[in-house]
Amino acid sequence: MAVVLVWLVRRSGMLKFDRVDLSALDYQSIRTWENRYNAGAVCATLTLGSACGYAVLVSQDAFAELACISVTLATMVSVVGRNYGSARAVVLLTFSACGPIVIGLLALFDGYMAILALLMVPFILTTWAMATGVREFLYKNVMAAREISTIAARFDVALNNMPHGLFMLDSGNRILVANRRACELLNLGDHARLKDCHLDAVLRYGVRHTFLDHDRAKQVLRQLDQLVKGVQSRALIPFSDDLFLEFSASRRAHGGVVLIFEDVTARVRAEKKILQMVRFDTLTGLPNRDYFSDLVNNALAERMEPGPIGFMVLDVAEFKHVNDTKGHVVGDRLLCAIAERLKKSAPNRQSPPA
Repeated sequence: MAVVLVWLVRRSGMLKFDRVDLSALDYQSIRTWENRYNAGAVCATLTLGSACGYAVLVSQDAFAELACISVTLATMVSVVGRNYGSARAVVLLTFSACGPIVIGLLALFDGYMAILALLMVPFILTTWAMATGVREFLYKNVMAAREISTIAARFDVALNNMPHGLFMLDSGNRILVANRRACELLNLGDHARLKDCHLDAVLRYGVRHTFLDHDRAKQVLRQLDQLVKGVQSRALIPFSDDLFLEFSASRRAHGGVVLIFEDVTARVRAEKKILQMVRFDTLTGLPNRDYFSDLVNNALAERMEPGPIGFMVLDVAEFKHVNDTKGHVVGDRLLCAIAERLKKSAPNRQSPPA
């Protein structure tokens, strides 16, 4: 009857706890509920232990002793699984369950029963050690999981705020990690959708969504394939006339590769502008003397058939007289007009870079 009564009271308390808003509990409220739980648990184990002591000391019925002790010790096994988080609860429950049994056995003043009582001590110590081991093991794992979560969150923030795009590929060229900058540069949308996608499939997506034309996509795939295979470690890839990305690749120890890339369009444009200024006359847009010499040498090296070659050298007669009488502005205009006529007369000329 006492067991049933304790069970009903504890059941009522547990139902009441289920209706509590746990997020609103403060430290003191949590301690109050813990104390209520421990009090109910001690009442339950003390009832079972007392029943064992009564069966051993008073009833001395073999079946009653066996049944009570078996139920009590079986309950003790669950103490480790349900109460490992509280060392105090484990100690209280162990003493309340096993104490009456030990007292009952010793009160019989029988040598064998005394030995049996002493054998309860290793059981009690083992229960405490098991509960402590489980508590420490789970605590270490919880703290490790929390630390991993913190590191992962920091890594994610750093990864998605770096100025470079990043793809981490496995050995099958499937994307394991892609940061936000990579998706911004290639117009790929949410970076989370790219996980486990093949790199070729991602670029085909780009073709369908018009940031790459078909021929350009094949060229890009070819260059990226050389990077992934380790043929080269760095490549400047034109994705369009307005987007130049420079890729660098580093192979991972267990297969796969990490691709890091950045937008170097401004640098490429600056280099082209510098090259334009070095190779071409700023006034007429025609190749200067040094570049003209390079063009001639290249043309000679690339010609398919032997034979005579002719060069025509033009000179503007009395050009100094034009500058002296009309001024340098008129002279510059004259040179530009002559340059335009030469360009129209030589449609196969070397065009200046864009």
